[in-house]
Amino acid sequence: MSDKKRPFRTLVIKVVDALKAGVPLRNSYHYFKYAADRRSVAKNRRFRKAQKAGGLAFPPPRLIYCVAAHHDQEQFDRSGRWAADFIKNVLSKNGRTLEDIPAILDFGCGCGRIFRHWRDLAGPQLYGCDYQRPLVRWCRTKLGFGQFERNGLLSALSYPDRTFGLIYAISVFTHLDRQGQLFWIGELERVLEDRGYLFITVHGTTRLAELSAEEQRLFNAGQPIIHRARYSGANVCATYHPRKYIEDVLVRRLKLVEFLPGGARDANQDAYLFQKG
Repeated sequence: MSDKKRPFRTLVIKVVDALKAGVPLRNSYHYFKYAADRRSVAKNRRFRKAQKAGGLAFPPPRLIYCVAAHHDQEQFDRSGRWAADFIKNVLSKNGRTLEDIPAILDFGCGCGRIFRHWRDLAGPQLYGCDYQRPLVRWCRTKLGFGQFERNGLLSALSYPDRTFGLIYAISVFTHLDRQGQLFWIGELERVLEDRGYLFITVHGTTRLAELSAEEQRLFNAGQPIIHRARYSGANVCATYHPRKYIEDVLVRRLKLVEFLPGGARDANQDAYLFQKG
């Protein structure tokens, strides 16, 4: 980019940020690209048609993009099923079955990528919450076996203390600035019951190639790296967490049960299982 164009680009970015229009513009741009791609649209149509009658509805591609940065409904379904099995298997390996947990919270549920695969889970009451209103509205309408609410970016959840035996936050802390991370860890700890489990995934050891040499040095020294922090709460904000920061700072009040570097293969992220008390 020429030196003459840089001031204009900087001004445009400042105006877009001031209007809080960066994320909607990005999402709209990519949706129009998808809509113009006949192969992608036809692929989604074939996938929906192939599903069994009576199955759950699939979110529209524009909502999928808000949480997954793609419009592929089959990939959305496949990755969500894998993640649900992953959560179940990690808990089982550590002596806990989902069926025996009275209440489960999907924190950052999006449009139900994982939640939809709990439809036949017998036992727990199922809850989901998310910051984005259209995603919560869709879940309330289409996933009637759960209870959903919208949370603010930095405001307390409505649930009472010690409500949930399991809270999972899949690729949520990956999109928060430091203030948001510390606030939400505290809030999740509040609503987690004694002896309850917190399961999170983050950008970590498998994502180092996305960082500059200096960022990698800071990461290896235990510092989180945050890209586009001004968009905290949206997917364009990207945070990278070293294990040292997770254990010594972010989740220091909970007991680490298991660390799985690169374990969340559906999102290419590190996974952590913690327990309260």
